[in-house]
Amino acid sequence: MPRADGLRSRDRCPGRGTRTGENRRRRARRHGAQPARWPDACSFVTDAEIKAILPQAKKLSRESDWVKVPEDGALGGKAGAGLASDGKCACSFGLPQNGGYKGHIEGWGAFDVEILAVADPKLLTRYVADSKAAHQKDAVVLETDARTFGADECYSHARSKKETPTVVCRKGPLMFQSNGVGFNYIDFEGAEEDTAAFDKIVKERVTPAVFRAITANL
Repeated sequence: MPRADGLRSRDRCPGRGTRTGENRRRRARRHGAQPARWPDACSFVTDAEIKAILPQAKKLSRESDWVKVPEDGALGGKAGAGLASDGKCACSFGLPQNGGYKGHIEGWGAFDVEILAVADPKLLTRYVADSKAAHQKDAVVLETDARTFGADECYSHARSKKETPTVVCRKGPLMFQSNGVGFNYIDFEGAEEDTAAFDKIVKERVTPAVFRAITANL
């Protein structure tokens, strides 16, 4: 997990007060942690936490992926650019057949989480504001109650009001985004997939619960 200065605890230099260690911490405070030093996004939520939200979930799997941060979009420019080998995680799981799908095809669900930056919280607050302003130029930006997601600040953006929004949040020294939780071939409490009632359950209950599980570990 990242510390307040944006560094992993295991990345502390053994020689306290050495020039190398001081330089690393100084760079992290000014520019954020380099992507190569970001934590593993797949470590943000456990199987037990997913099953606490969806007890019927089974066959849980995770697939990590790299995230490339270009200089023109990085916190701190060139100093914050680089490659995070495990900066993104896709989690999927099976669900029992039910409703009209029972006896025909197995249901499933999935969500993703992608790290956007790791830095001192004060530095990240400005970066979140800049990111939000940039999205307002070519997307629909929605105000999002960070408390619902267990975060310090959040906003959502989408290309249109009909599209499922991407939620961007900051919790402490870490900024991340997710496209929320998606499901196929299941019903929720009698609400069929692709209906307003189904979407309401996912949007107002399931997705915030997954976000809170993630932010609780940050």
